[in-house]
Amino acid sequence: MHRGLVAQRLIPAVRALHGGRLQRVEVVDPQGVLAGPGCGGLGQLPPPCSVWESGTRGSRHRLTNWFANIIVSYIISKGSDPDDRFDREVDVPTALVTGAAHGIGRAIAARLAADGAEVVVADVDGEAAEATATALGARAVRCDVRDEDSVAELAASLDELDVLVNNAGIWRSASLADARRDDVEAVLDTNVVGSWLVTRAVVEKFPDRGGAIVNLTSVLADLGGVGRGLYPASKAAIVALTKQMAAEYAPRGIRVNAVGPGLVLTEGTAGEFADPGLRDAIGAAMPLGRLGNPDDVAAAVAFLASPSAGYVTGQTLFVDGGWSVNGSAFIGTAVQQYLATL
Repeated sequence: MHRGLVAQRLIPAVRALHGGRLQRVEVVDPQGVLAGPGCGGLGQLPPPCSVWESGTRGSRHRLTNWFANIIVSYIISKGSDPDDRFDREVDVPTALVTGAAHGIGRAIAARLAADGAEVVVADVDGEAAEATATALGARAVRCDVRDEDSVAELAASLDELDVLVNNAGIWRSASLADARRDDVEAVLDTNVVGSWLVTRAVVEKFPDRGGAIVNLTSVLADLGGVGRGLYPASKAAIVALTKQMAAEYAPRGIRVNAVGPGLVLTEGTAGEFADPGLRDAIGAAMPLGRLGNPDDVAAAVAFLASPSAGYVTGQTLFVDGGWSVNGSAFIGTAVQQYLATL
């Protein structure tokens, strides 16, 4: 925040509390950027370095630290400057969602479009991407996130970008002993390398200051999972990649976070829940008493992509109905109890 903007927000507060007697204000900002000689940030202020004002007769009154805190609270209550790097406001933001033709990706694209974004639907299934884009009033681009040339074409199709959602992902069921190398490589290339390739290619389309990236991980990144091949490992890598991206892109004001869905009913999971009784039993076993739906995940992504999360970066938000609170074992118990009733 610029010195002038700080002063504009401080002066009304000081005048209000001191009867309009303000002649001059010196400010020490929370990060120490505007601190004068010998003064640190507000958290380190010794009494002589507190905010002070001079009265009409020239007498100098040091304000105590509690008053400095009041002033800081006043600044926060007024909100951030639109030019601040973590709160860029645009008339119509552009959002790119990969793997957006179906399921969670489609729900994310729909939510961002409903929130007013111009959405680009990217998917390896070009025909399905076109259908989704038509339904949402969006634009479709066929893209295989594993292929650098395809990703480069995607980047070239963008004039600018404000939000990137790395949702494209696959999984292959297998025990670690039975997993095949080609399946493992496909999972890692799509889920991890693909997210990196897309981000690397489009990040220069972001504004000079600001923007948001949301990566899709999974609750299995935290819990693991029997018979899931290297899918949990790939999603754990996304958590680490999110932190690395957050650190590297923070100087540009780009926030990077991740969302980790739990058990969500989509086209991709329909086979696992073909038995309605089993589906209901597992849903009832969840701490929140139901399975998730794509809109649950989309809402979390929309929040992290918005200015409301302007001071959040490097974090993973699990949207799992409490699954990670209880661990994995209770689901197996629910399945066993259901099977015992058959």
